[in-house]
Amino acid sequence: MFLTIENISIVDRKNTIFEFEETEDITIVIEKTKGDTLNYKYEYIASWIRLRVQSSLDFVGLIVKNFGKLAKHDIS
Repeated sequence: MFLTIENISIVDRKNTIFEFEETEDITIVIEKTKGDTLNYKYEYIASWIRLRVQSSLDFVGLIVKNFGKLAKHDIS
């Protein structure tokens, strides 16, 4: 889940997947189960897509083929 916080000290960083600081606040990504357990209020939930390719040319073809299909279902 994506959530925005003002003070990173309230978060145990071993629970975060990644974080980034913006001018106004900090956005972190954490597994939904952990966030729910900690009663975090989240703004956005996303799913993971893991891709493994052998070459950059394979990757280009994979993007064209699969992300086009995802876009048809309003998945970005």
